[in-house]
Amino acid sequence: MTPAMPPWDRAAQYVEEVSERFSDIEATTRIWQAGDSCVPSSLDRGCAGMSLLYAELAHRDTAHRALAHAWLTAAARSRQEPSTAGIFRGAAALSFAAHCAAGHGGHYARTLAGLDERLAAMARAWAEREARRVALGEACVTIHAYDAITGLAGLGGHLVARGLTGAAAPVLEAVVALTDPIEVSGVRLPGWWVAQDTASYAPTAVREGHANLGMAHGVAGLLALLSLAWRDGSRVAGQREAATVLAGYLLERRRDDGDGVWWPPMLGLDGAEAARPRPSWCYGTPGVARALYLAGAAFDVAEWRDAAVRALRSVLRPSSTQPPLNGPGLCHGWAGLLQITWRTAQESSDDELAARLPWIAARLLDAAPGAVCGTVPGAARPGYVPDDPFGFLTGAAGAALALHTCATGTQPATPWERALLIA
Repeated sequence: MTPAMPPWDRAAQYVEEVSERFSDIEATTRIWQAGDSCVPSSLDRGCAGMSLLYAELAHRDTAHRALAHAWLTAAARSRQEPSTAGIFRGAAALSFAAHCAAGHGGHYARTLAGLDERLAAMARAWAEREARRVALGEACVTIHAYDAITGLAGLGGHLVARGLTGAAAPVLEAVVALTDPIEVSGVRLPGWWVAQDTASYAPTAVREGHANLGMAHGVAGLLALLSLAWRDGSRVAGQREAATVLAGYLLERRRDDGDGVWWPPMLGLDGAEAARPRPSWCYGTPGVARALYLAGAAFDVAEWRDAAVRALRSVLRPSSTQPPLNGPGLCHGWAGLLQITWRTAQESSDDELAARLPWIAARLLDAAPGAVCGTVPGAARPGYVPDDPFGFLTGAAGAALALHTCATGTQPATPWERALLIA
């Protein structure tokens, strides 16, 4: 019997196979677009996101630099999606990818300077829109205005990473303002309450809306932004107090059912809450725990750090019973759990978290059989239907980035994690 390959050797092999397979940009995009999951200019499922993988790999093998540039060029030449306040589409997606590819060599300086101006103007416009909403007494913010994917949290994180403190300030101020409670029909609600349903985020009555706790679309993403900004020196009035409100809200709403600590992804006014979520970055306990850890580190609150580590440990205990993760990706798959656990284990020096990393990596690799799920003969594991099998957020490129981190045992050389607000 052939002995099983150690997980980190398997991880390195997977990264190599993915990078080789996606090196033919024309063939990859042709297959990708035929599957209707590709948005060519985007960060989540397009060429901009694919460039992140090669930009990271280029720090160990300079041959990948040309591929990072080629994927970035393909993104720039694609039809641009309308810009949102977030970083996954439009000018912000291109800026984020170029920032990661620039490295320490000053590459893309002219491109980035032009994009910086556009993003600063966009940040001001969105922040002013939020200020008008508050001034006019309009009851609720929308998820799409503030979240990590399409909203101010994601954009603010990138502006801070770019060192654009002035441009980030109105975004941070808008997020701080969300921690002021609102009152609707005599009912006091948190400022981040949305009049949107929990299924599709369609508009609904305020009383039928919800508070979202997750990293992708909720409180955890706001807390992560304020914490990363504070750590990196981007600070506005009330920022520490706002972070305290957000952290307190999360800590008061954690659940412990005897099978570990977890957070409901959403809470309704009637006390109704969604069932225990899968342990994902987007809605699950790992994302919330990472936001709390970042806050504890940034504002030097040991209670927050300790709560985060305890929650993440409980997710990873072999005895834990929880909904299964859906595939290999960063958003709601094994790669997101792997990267969050690796980061938190490194920063907290927690041996229990570190000991579970090989197990997570093995589950990730099992969820993506062959070189790349969806690009080799044979189906993926039964029941797994990927949103996008190729790209950064849910596909092979993001999975390879997380596996590369663990296989090399070193933190990423590029700031790709900022797209997820986890570092």
